[in-house]
Amino acid sequence: MAFNDVYNSIFDKVKTDLKTLSGLADDVTVTPTRERVLTEHGNTGNKTDEYSAILQIGPIEDLGGVTTQSNLFEFTLILDLSYFGQNHNTSKTALLSMISLIYDKFNLTTLGGLVRICKVTTFPEDSPVPNLYTHFSRLLIKCEKTVFKA
Repeated sequence: MAFNDVYNSIFDKVKTDLKTLSGLADDVTVTPTRERVLTEHGNTGNKTDEYSAILQIGPIEDLGGVTTQSNLFEFTLILDLSYFGQNHNTSKTALLSMISLIYDKFNLTTLGGLVRICKVTTFPEDSPVPNLYTHFSRLLIKCEKTVFKA
């Protein structure tokens, strides 16, 4: 499998799986449908009490040769998650709840056999602006996969 194809298949699988979580599903109540998981920087048009996520590709690390014809790579996806709420406590609780759902969905899984193992690291942050009830977190989704030489 070509290197680019491996990364694209992991990226597409993670994006699709994120959209199965209720808070990150596409908003079909508006026309055109509004995506809550973007794959580039932009504004998802957050409303109060809604999540927003931006999924990006991150670094790739060569973890070493498995055989003379294959190497184990770690593909990193970066997910920037935010929640815009009406008060500090409920916003923070909602964000931590979604982080927990994402962690449970991906950590120590194989993405349906697509990768050897997936690991999730989270970096929740407090809002940098007083009285702004938007909370942020960066999640790293690291997927190990053996890639065979062509």
